[in-house]
Amino acid sequence: MQVTGFQTKRLTVQNWSSDLDDPAKRAALVFALMPILTPAVLRHLPEPLQLPDAPHAVSDWIADRAEESDVMTIRAMSDNAILGLMILAVFPAPDAPSTVHLGYLLGERAWGKGYATELLEGLISWVQDQATPVMLLGGVERDNPASAKVLLKNGFSILPELATETSDMYRRVI
Repeated sequence: MQVTGFQTKRLTVQNWSSDLDDPAKRAALVFALMPILTPAVLRHLPEPLQLPDAPHAVSDWIADRAEESDVMTIRAMSDNAILGLMILAVFPAPDAPSTVHLGYLLGERAWGKGYATELLEGLISWVQDQATPVMLLGGVERDNPASAKVLLKNGFSILPELATETSDMYRRVI
């Protein structure tokens, strides 16, 4: 499963590969992500997704994400501004539904406006339209109850057997 893109009522979500292939668009992406990839935004993400303290940190962060996952930009339809990113790591399985680990991050200016719920509703709708079974997994740090609530609102259920001391794993099979 490769998500190419989808739209919701307020969001345009598209794979960032075309932005990465064009030097001018890549530079614009780096510039747009600088105010989004803040410590507060990255706080609940695993260590590999933290921004290093380096001169080209955002550019290096983008390169690392591009190597390991499918990454989608989340843009406001109203002005095409980047609000955040959705990160999808797809693990195909020959005799079972593909497993997709999903993560998302939204800049602080986008918090509390329902964008995360809308984003997941759009992803789920897109997956359902593909008519291919998929298991979506999302991990959430326990000190981030807002993200857990978004997953639960979108039909995910908790997997206690995959919990750690600090995080819970949620699943939705489509």
